Amino acid sequence: MHEYKDELLADLAQCKWMDPHCDVQNTINNLSGFSEDEAPISNIRENYDEINDLLAHCELQEKINNLKNTEPKSKWLAFAQKGFLKGCPITYKLVDEQIKRAKHLSLKQVFQMELIVSTRCAMNPDLQEGIRALLIEKDGKPIWSVDSINAIDAQQTNQFFTPPWGGQHPLERL
Repeated sequence: MHEYKDELLADLAQCKWMDPHCDVQNTINNLSGFSEDEAPISNIRENYDEINDLLAHCELQEKINNLKNTEPKSKWLAFAQKGFLKGCPITYKLVDEQIKRAKHLSLKQVFQMELIVSTRCAMNPDLQEGIRALLIEKDGKPIWSVDSINAIDAQQTNQFFTPPWGGQHPLERL
């Protein structure tokens, strides 16, 4: 948007500032049309159909197998596939579970769930292992606590959704 800096400044200079919110909103509306036609298509949008085909299966293991056994059509998706397949199996399970649980939650409840899960992930030794393998020793070969999603039971998964603190949730007043 910075290529439209002159137009933005001219629009703002024209404002009478009697209703600042309205003036700024009108300026944003005037400029928003500039970028729509010129915006590049995102990688996700460009690969959307292929991503949906790969993840169309209901069960997580089927989705993982599909990702392992496919040859992506684009370099971007091949890069994403490679990163995914090196990832921690617990992460696969957690994301799958988060999607299932979040479907029927309010936005407040989703934020609360996200805080619990992220706190639990930070407490999990796999985070340290990923940091070691990718950022410290840079061997790119993390040794995860489990080899596959089949080694993760419901109790382990549920632990990530259990608040690590006692009492009221920190985001209760959200």
